[in-house]
Amino acid sequence: MNNSLPLISAAVSVAGALVTAVLGAVFEHRRQRGQRVQERNHLASRYSHPLLRAASALHNRVGWFLRQIQDERTPVIRHADQRDTDYARYDTLFRFACYLGWVEVMLQEVHFLDLGSRRRNHKLAVLLVGVQDALSRDDPDLGPVFRTRGGEQRAIGELMVVRDEREDTRTRCLGYVTFRSKLDDEPTFACWFAPVLADIDKALAQPLEAKARMHKVHAALSALIDFLDPHHVLLPFSHNPLTPDR
Repeated sequence: MNNSLPLISAAVSVAGALVTAVLGAVFEHRRQRGQRVQERNHLASRYSHPLLRAASALHNRVGWFLRQIQDERTPVIRHADQRDTDYARYDTLFRFACYLGWVEVMLQEVHFLDLGSRRRNHKLAVLLVGVQDALSRDDPDLGPVFRTRGGEQRAIGELMVVRDEREDTRTRCLGYVTFRSKLDDEPTFACWFAPVLADIDKALAQPLEAKARMHKVHAALSALIDFLDPHHVLLPFSHNPLTPDR
């Protein structure tokens, strides 16, 4: 019996070491998995939140146009001075470009925003394509106003993307002041935005010509916003689409 005690003690020590090693590996795996989830969530919020805000800003402006149409305000801006007219034109253009810019940032930086599951990743891709299609589809029922082809959308998005001077590894979109300055001072920059600005002028003067496409874009943006912020935490107000017959 006394001779077996060292063997039992050694066996217990070995078993204890094995348990410690196994538990250590399990805890390390959980730690690394938790770290990956945290990094993924950080990356997702880093790009999805600005995309959400840009989509909301464009959604609100398109909704504003549609409400003017519902109220039978034709043209949209009546008795407006030059300041009001310029604001409507260039702020609308900026919101449009800023949305495309953040889509481009996401594509350049992460190629695809990982939301934690293939199903959610696929859903996001479908919703982004939905907005792109609403803008680019060549459909007589939608009309030509605000039709922006897929390549034109990517080009505008690329022009809006800049490297953040504070963080060499991070990109962002142009601010409004820089955007307006580049429109005024850089013809090669401005030429990409000229067709969209011309369509904005048409929509301000004859909004019914843009009504069908605006409804489609508005609905597509509503779906994207509700997906990115389903519980209205970041944007605590409704983004329901306006019905075409209202």
